[in-house]
Amino acid sequence: MKHITGKYLALNKTEKEFIAEWYEKLLKQVKIFPKDFLKSASATEIVLPDTRITLGPEFFGEYQIMNSRGEVILTLSSLFKAKYYIYAAISGLPVFLLPDNDKQIEETVRAYEKYFMGLVAKISMDYKGTFPTPEKAQQTAMNILQRLRLVLL
Repeated sequence: MKHITGKYLALNKTEKEFIAEWYEKLLKQVKIFPKDFLKSASATEIVLPDTRITLGPEFFGEYQIMNSRGEVILTLSSLFKAKYYIYAAISGLPVFLLPDNDKQIEETVRAYEKYFMGLVAKISMDYKGTFPTPEKAQQTAMNILQRLRLVLL
């Protein structure tokens, strides 16, 4: 290790190697939404459409879920419920459990988002300790997590 301006930098470690190391490390332990965050015993099984879905705009206090053609396929009354659908779809599961209680939906989404931000913080801290220019730390962390099918809305 070489000491430069108060930080210890790994000699000859490239950003590509850094990303690959973090990807492999997280791949073995990454949590899947919603199953690893769901604490509710009372839930309804939801089958996702066989198409990519995205969060559309808020429309008169309701949130739209849209397919890849931009068509509204579902309208939900809660941002947390809309995020729940999107996070579940991004995780790649064709079927997921949706808590029957809105409070449980919110708690599950918040637990996932806290987990996500914790991973961003860990990766960013490691990046800043590894490379002399920390400006790309957060973007690099987000890119790694996106490869693992983890996103934040």
